[in-house]
Amino acid sequence: IIAFLPQGVSKQRLTAIFPGVQDIESCADVLCKHSLAYLNGDFITLLAPIRLYISKHHNTNISSNPLLNKVQLYYQAHSDEEEVVRQDDMNIEHVLAHWVTDPIAMSSVLDLIGDFLYTLLDCRPRPVSLRPVINALDPDKSIISVSCMDFFRTFPLHPQRVDALVEKGHCLFAVSTLMRWIGQISEAEGALAEARALLLEAGRFGRSRLLFIDWGVAMVYTEQGNYLEAERLFKSALKRCTNKFRPNRTLEALLKFGLSSVNMARGKSGTSKQSLQALPAIKKMGDPNVLVICWYVAGLAELNDGNLDQAEKYFLEAQAVVVEEAIESFSTTLIGLAEITDRRGNYTESKALRARALALIQTMPDKTVAYASEGTSILAAYLAMEGNIERARELIIPAVANTAKNLSGRAVKATYLAGCIELIAGDFDKAAEYFRENIDDCISVSQFAFRARSERALGEIGVVKKDLKAAKAHFEAASELCKFMGVPREGMYREHGCYLLGETFDGWKLYQEDHAMFRT
Repeated sequence: IIAFLPQGVSKQRLTAIFPGVQDIESCADVLCKHSLAYLNGDFITLLAPIRLYISKHHNTNISSNPLLNKVQLYYQAHSDEEEVVRQDDMNIEHVLAHWVTDPIAMSSVLDLIGDFLYTLLDCRPRPVSLRPVINALDPDKSIISVSCMDFFRTFPLHPQRVDALVEKGHCLFAVSTLMRWIGQISEAEGALAEARALLLEAGRFGRSRLLFIDWGVAMVYTEQGNYLEAERLFKSALKRCTNKFRPNRTLEALLKFGLSSVNMARGKSGTSKQSLQALPAIKKMGDPNVLVICWYVAGLAELNDGNLDQAEKYFLEAQAVVVEEAIESFSTTLIGLAEITDRRGNYTESKALRARALALIQTMPDKTVAYASEGTSILAAYLAMEGNIERARELIIPAVANTAKNLSGRAVKATYLAGCIELIAGDFDKAAEYFRENIDDCISVSQFAFRARSERALGEIGVVKKDLKAAKAHFEAASELCKFMGVPREGMYREHGCYLLGETFDGWKLYQEDHAMFRT
């Protein structure tokens, strides 16, 4: 079984993965002692020649290995848990790709693959090799228990086929979403087209999933700053959802929440009420991670509208939903509360809140996780704003390095904020390098909001260096991106205060006022 798993087996979780196997840890120690296996980090793995020999001569019928069933059951129970996915991602992908070809397990494992892919997107976005495996599956070979009611409900299609078609389509959509997030747009569009075709083939049972697909694509567009297209998809899906005889109230709530997020990003006021309209349905979902986002976005909307007391109330509501051990959610609320205390002029308290958030993030064992880099970058930029340039650089440099290795829609924040830190430090050449790198990264992953901010920043550097031709070109690029996003040119920075450039950089304002220096 060690030879079958690409990463080997986690030594820390041996007993959990193989419950009931006597002396499993002693067996592993003996293998390592005799150099048949070795410890690679936390994983017990084999030397390549031994692995190849076992795979060729003993793993030809791995499905009959009783230990594989234990591995499958363990990953089945943990396929949507970030800690396990973060550490065992290669193993989980390999096990699920093998398991899904079992006709009896096909539909249920396709569901697991979807959970795994969405969790991977959140914590360690990377390419996967599951698309050809999923496409090769034949829904007609799926074997599930079927009741008479299921048979008549799906007539004229066979219920086994319908179930497999829907799950297969949903899985390809999950692949598409992950690929889009890491900038593999062609691959994403191909998988999305395949998903849509399968769901249409499944008839009315697939059409309800098509609404979910539109919601998912629109959410990715929102994160990327493609707000007008996101708004179109949200409105279209919401219209189709509400016109159904029995509308899915949870999906309807998610669509309304997504639309409110777009409206907030585009600078519209009063969007917190729209966000909170989705709250009752989201509470019924029972997922604290979704609930905390709902409260947080409502708080952010009130913060942007200047309603500090209401924003504080919503951030505290978000914080109450999760425990401190939920590092991403909890530290995000701390950063939001710090922004409020900043605006109230209580800088001592805001520094303390951000220090607490940074301390939490630094307890994350894996610093390559998407949020570890994102959260650290944000807090590093605030440290630079407080005058602690050296500490800011210490934090931002490894975050930028992680971005280069794990590029995604969220990771691009690091290079932008690194540029902001160097602007504060007065090193305009270094800042320009970071902003140009950020633009390249943003183009790779179709991230428009940070690309616009970097173009504006390069324009400001051009003004400082009296290269007005270059400055104008960058400001024009930023202006065009704002137009594409549907965002007012003066409203590019509706989120964290550290995204803003200092007030001394007034070239963007002068450009918008059609100052004489930009007319030549």
